[in-house]
Amino acid sequence: MRIDKEKLRAYASLDDAALWEEIKRVGASHGFKLPEKPPAGAELAKVRAALFESEKIKLGDALKVIDNYRKGV
Repeated sequence: MRIDKEKLRAYASLDDAALWEEIKRVGASHGFKLPEKPPAGAELAKVRAALFESEKIKLGDALKVIDNYRKGV
């Protein structure tokens, strides 16, 4: 699954709480159970930067990064 540039910009423009909720929703649809609490501000800022800088992002790749966060890697 790939997300187009418009959708990426929409996600990246969300506030931190809303962005994390969307990440959890998308993750849950692919079998990931993520913590209620979002990553620290700097880590979530990296996610937001990746969304703005990518023309397209592979959802599976993004979920691997988030899964590593979930596992505390």
